[in-house]
Amino acid sequence: MIRYLITGATGILGTNFICEIIKQNINSLENVEIHIIGRNKNSISLEKRLKLSLEKNGQYYIFGKEVSDSILSKILKRFHFINHELSNEKFNKDVLKKLSKINFHHFFHIAALTDLRNNEKSAKNLNLINVIGTQNILKSLKDVDINQFHFVSSAYVCGNNFGDILDDYITDKPSFRNHYEKSKLKSETIFTNYCKTNNKSFKVYRPSIISGRTIEKPLGFTNKFDVFYSWANFWFKLRLTSGLGDNDFTKPLSVPVRICLNSNSGLNIISCDLAAKMIYQISESDTAQSYFNIVNDENLNHIDHVTYMLKKLNIIDYSFTESIPQSFKNNYEALYYKIIGDVFTPYMSQDVISFKKLYESNLKSGSKNQTLDLNDFKMLIDFAVKSKFISVQEY
Repeated sequence: MIRYLITGATGILGTNFICEIIKQNINSLENVEIHIIGRNKNSISLEKRLKLSLEKNGQYYIFGKEVSDSILSKILKRFHFINHELSNEKFNKDVLKKLSKINFHHFFHIAALTDLRNNEKSAKNLNLINVIGTQNILKSLKDVDINQFHFVSSAYVCGNNFGDILDDYITDKPSFRNHYEKSKLKSETIFTNYCKTNNKSFKVYRPSIISGRTIEKPLGFTNKFDVFYSWANFWFKLRLTSGLGDNDFTKPLSVPVRICLNSNSGLNIISCDLAAKMIYQISESDTAQSYFNIVNDENLNHIDHVTYMLKKLNIIDYSFTESIPQSFKNNYEALYYKIIGDVFTPYMSQDVISFKKLYESNLKSGSKNQTLDLNDFKMLIDFAVKSKFISVQEY
């Protein structure tokens, strides 16, 4: 019996990761147990949230099609649910007593808050969930028998550094673009120090920017439109406030904004399903490596991805600049840098950063390799626009 203990199973990566576990063990489900630590949300229980996720999108990831209720019921029987808020230092004693009698092969700490805004409220929430939450869960599980510890960090724990970034890169003089990057390095350090101090085997996964699916059905699916989706959503909402609607993009919207970016640099985006597959494969391997960049083989050039998003939404009369304007020439420009430019310009204007992978996985999905290209990106944005940037699930 292989037993998993997982936090963050209802998030964008966690949802796909548990689907990957089921997919890889579909012919021997009786030998798999998945214990989920999570919370109820909007009066919906953790168990119900997972059931809805399997019904709405999980079954397509696993089987590529809709399956019967009896098959979904069989899958759900492999799950055990533990209602717990990571920010809560106290864990249910009766639950801990039960967990302490189980040998878990893998513990995956995936749960985290992603917020790139630089304000006091964001900093406080990021520290509470990412940093204190990691401390709390490790303290709670100290008497639970776990063979292998796994932590999902971020490729951007490298901070404001450029050039080649190897899997195990750690700077002794960190400088960060935002509180999120700082919180992820802090939580990663807490996790690895705990494992080293207690002589626990561990693996750290550092994904870059996570997008919707590019391999498994439904293509483009994501349960959260954030990060680069937020950038596109800004222009989408601008069309709405200008009275142009959200269905017809034939009429252009003139927005004479100077967008600051580095035309030689780009975003590193990896799809949630590919990231899940890479993490699963590495977790099952006997590699001695401890840190892994979960990244796209190539960056998407800023000019290419920005131009497509603006073209898709029929935004015209914008221009590119290599530095942030010292003064804003119109209200559109002031609004852009206040709402979204402040968050993304540090990434879009950065020097070239190249994440390297020492571990070479042999993942194959038909003829698709591990590179998310511009055509994949277009599909992701098309899906987001069609969805009006509204999550397709409310759980």
